[in-house]
Amino acid sequence: MPLARVDEAWREQARALSAELADYQQFTDIEFAVREAASAPSNGRRHLVLLTDGVIDLPAWRGSKPQIDAASRAALLDEAAPLLVAQDTVVHAIAFSAEADGDLVERLAQQTGGLSATVASPEELLTAFLAIVDRIVPSDRVPLTDERFLIEPGLEAFTALLFHGEEPRYW
Repeated sequence: MPLARVDEAWREQARALSAELADYQQFTDIEFAVREAASAPSNGRRHLVLLTDGVIDLPAWRGSKPQIDAASRAALLDEAAPLLVAQDTVVHAIAFSAEADGDLVERLAQQTGGLSATVASPEELLTAFLAIVDRIVPSDRVPLTDERFLIEPGLEAFTALLFHGEEPRYW
């Protein structure tokens, strides 16, 4: 999607892309995806969130396996990452598999100043995603003590995001 104001027209355009996103792709070209996302116009610091199985796997028609995968991995870390830093682009990387190339995900995020995580459940994904959002848009926090928090009088707005276990709790 091009950089634009998020309005109803933008949302419709994004929804129209869902068929392409759902189309199964057998191979994973992380280097191309990161370079493509970073090539879009930007008006300042950019944060890319890479959601991946974490393994570069290029089609064999592009060259000898596993050499082409290793070359793409090296190009991503040794060439693309420094360019991203120069463009003020931060990559946050979340891998969805224990078989992921954890070193790749971690190094790409570290080199660009982002966060990395490997997640195995929707709850872990939410936690990782919230950590990324907090890095991008830091917010004040209020301590929770004895299942209560104190908000100063005169505060005009407050948003609470509460996580709890299986037992229902009423606040």
